[in-house]
Amino acid sequence: MAADQKLCIDSWRGRNVDNNKMIVWTCHKGQNQKYNPVTTATRKWAAKPSRISSNKKFQIVTRMRSKRVLYYNEHIGSAQFRLRIRKPKGDNREWWVYDSKTQSIRLANNKRYALSNQNGRL
Repeated sequence: MAADQKLCIDSWRGRNVDNNKMIVWTCHKGQNQKYNPVTTATRKWAAKPSRISSNKKFQIVTRMRSKRVLYYNEHIGSAQFRLRIRKPKGDNREWWVYDSKTQSIRLANNKRYALSNQNGRL
């Protein structure tokens, strides 16, 4: 991939099913690359991701018809876990916070873990 190419979180092969893998892929504006943060208080879409307050819990919800949430799943080595999508269950694996100090999205119940990618997979 070219250095100036924009990359997005992508539901692998555009599949809208529970436990589908998440990958990093060239942005193409498909529904499988569109997500919204949903806060705990309102359970409604946030107007803009930038309006999520630092350390306020939210879910990352796909805009595909299913409204599945991004969650961490299996351990893949070291301190790394693979991301997938599923129907919301409300457990700790699907809640995130924005850390304005580091400008990163982190796991709500363990802020040592942040969203990042390695080798094009999340």
